[in-house]
Amino acid sequence: MNRKRVIDKLLLGKDLEQSESRKLFTLLIRNRLPFETVVQILALLQKKGEAVTELTGLVKAARRIQKRLKFKPVHANLCDGCGTGGDGKQTINISTAASLVAAAAGAYVAKHGNYSITSRAGSSDLMKALRVRIQAPSHAMLRSLKQIGFGYFHAPAYTKAFRYAAPARQALARQKMKTIFNLSGPLLNPLHVKRQVIGVFHYRYIPLLIKTLKLLGCRHALVVSGQDGTDEITTHQITYTAELKKSQIKYGRFQPKQWLLRRSQTKDLKGGGALFNAKKTLRILNGTDRSACTDVVLANAGAMLYVAGISPSIRAGIQKAAVILKTGKALMVLNQLRRLSQ
Repeated sequence: MNRKRVIDKLLLGKDLEQSESRKLFTLLIRNRLPFETVVQILALLQKKGEAVTELTGLVKAARRIQKRLKFKPVHANLCDGCGTGGDGKQTINISTAASLVAAAAGAYVAKHGNYSITSRAGSSDLMKALRVRIQAPSHAMLRSLKQIGFGYFHAPAYTKAFRYAAPARQALARQKMKTIFNLSGPLLNPLHVKRQVIGVFHYRYIPLLIKTLKLLGCRHALVVSGQDGTDEITTHQITYTAELKKSQIKYGRFQPKQWLLRRSQTKDLKGGGALFNAKKTLRILNGTDRSACTDVVLANAGAMLYVAGISPSIRAGIQKAAVILKTGKALMVLNQLRRLSQ
């Protein structure tokens, strides 16, 4: 690949073809690009605006060296609720709690997650605080997925493709600049799930992600972002959405009143460190929490049940998830996960 030609193309504000992007990021992943070049490329992509072909090329390059897992039998409703993170809202770990509820309601959830980047507690921080062994070998998590419908897959154990990009990403982060790598995490689940709910830190990235999911062969997906950039389905304001189903993309927006959920305030969803969030998650899962946090978890669990094909609509999924919380089944899933991960 002619590196200079690619950089010149980016300098002119032109999008890279998928093959160009794949080859470029293959060089980066193999540590064959100098630091200054990586910084320049990532900054140019961000300034121009990342294209579908470019994000798809990055994901395909990373998947080539990723530790790929296979789940047999292949369940049609295998799904994930991993978001991009990076919204800076310091909420509780909504998607992780929602994933446990969805698993208790019948979905097979391969939860992909990582340590915190901008918040005080990421999914992996929460799981550790809940006494789940996140570094459990893949066969243990696959067994858990088969037996209880939930497995946790700690991203660094499966995707090492981005380690050589870390210094450049950190340099750009000091300039308050997010890069294409901030968008790629949810697309690198080691089981290559075909059903996903992805929250993103700004609604302008919704078309990019949903179109990339289509190119990657996703069957049913929702990409969501709150009006304020919350990377979840929110209950405190409008949530902008895109749905991919049967190869068709439909854009829309959600309001809490659509599902008869209380409208909350941003402050109602605030979390803290891993231990604080773990205690809150336990109260949600055992059905004793009566706050807006339970409502927002129900909204996201309902979306996962819809995408997984368990429920015919998000509203029906929310209703199913609410029943699950009353029965204590979600807490049972967590307790079994603790045991199976050891």
